[in-house]
Amino acid sequence: MTTIAITGGHIVPIEGTPFNGTVVITDGLIEALGPDLQVPPDAEVIDASGRWVLPGFIDAHTHLGTTERKTGLAAADAVARAAAVGVRRLVDVGYDVASSQAAVAAAQARATAEQA
Repeated sequence: MTTIAITGGHIVPIEGTPFNGTVVITDGLIEALGPDLQVPPDAEVIDASGRWVLPGFIDAHTHLGTTERKTGLAAADAVARAAAVGVRRLVDVGYDVASSQAAVAAAQARATAEQA
């Protein structure tokens, strides 16, 4: 079991009022958040002092593929790079759809294999 505690940040929850505090994540899932939360003794601590923490928020905006087209890289290369750093969900809005779909399928297969 892997536990991470993000401490000291300005936390903006999906519901409720923002606060300064801690977010605890266990095995990739948000376990708890609060202004006076105890950090589990086995947690890796990330100091977010002076930073905003947005637990559960999803960045739905990207220019994935736009820059790659200018440099000659295929969209599939960009998708593969995104998958390599942990991106697990991607919606392609066009361009090189076939190669992007293949790259997403490969990333999903790798993620499934890692979880097994």
